[in-house]
Amino acid sequence: MKVYIIGASGLIGKNLFLTLTKKYKTIGTYNSNRTNKKFVKFNMKKDKITKISKEIKENDIFIILSAYSNPGWISQNKREANDLNVLTTKKLIDQIIKLKCKIIFMSSVEVFDGKKKYFLETDKPKPLNFYGKAKYKIEKYIQKKTKNYLILRTSWNSDEVLHGRCVIELTYNSIKKDNAKMAKDNLFSITNVKDTCSIIEKHLMSKSKILHIANKEKISRSILAKRIKKYSKNKLNFKIVKYLKINYLEPRSKINLLKSNDKVIRKFNFKKINSLIERKTKLLDAV
Repeated sequence: MKVYIIGASGLIGKNLFLTLTKKYKTIGTYNSNRTNKKFVKFNMKKDKITKISKEIKENDIFIILSAYSNPGWISQNKREANDLNVLTTKKLIDQIIKLKCKIIFMSSVEVFDGKKKYFLETDKPKPLNFYGKAKYKIEKYIQKKTKNYLILRTSWNSDEVLHGRCVIELTYNSIKKDNAKMAKDNLFSITNVKDTCSIIEKHLMSKSKILHIANKEKISRSILAKRIKKYSKNKLNFKIVKYLKINYLEPRSKINLLKSNDKVIRKFNFKKINSLIERKTKLLDAV
């Protein structure tokens, strides 16, 4: 059995590649950002899936991570985002189904409307923004087209290195600016990416169809900002407000908390986030 990671150059992808190669024959792909010399060049929009390998077998697994993931950018570039995140992804899925391989699709907490204290795998999605709607479209497409799949939903992931699309880095950069506002009722979780990858590895053969992977520890945006300010040597200031006072280009969920019914995930010992916040704050101070 081989595992193919489509979009292995991102935060989750490159860490997942390192995790899976310890146990499985793993092939990672990239389009423009080659973070590992072993990765194979693959343009989802132009290339056939057989470009990755001529020896794809029925028991192989494809993990789809490749997508535009910044909701703010996506809201202003909907046509381009739809082309990759929906149309091109559907064509990729069709090719994988013809090869009779398992599909593991990385979805998001953004498929929910944030109006509950937390969301389980059994809750019905109701996305608010274009990014979440695109993810949900692909979820439904996979469920309609094949029975050999696993949909994974996650929230914010982070690592002990700087990588840009991280809630700690984004919050730090926001409170460096004047007139920053941090919502006290915006709740989410931050999962160490190594934990996410460990859980994915444990569930490659799972018969489950939908799984939520997210740290059990929750934090508000204002508390995160306070901790960053505590650990930083720089002058950081912000005003604590309610979520309704934050202006986004598109609607965003106020509560982004996932819980799982899966026994392995419920018992998993997730890494504490405070040390990660401290570590990243010091790295950001040094930039």
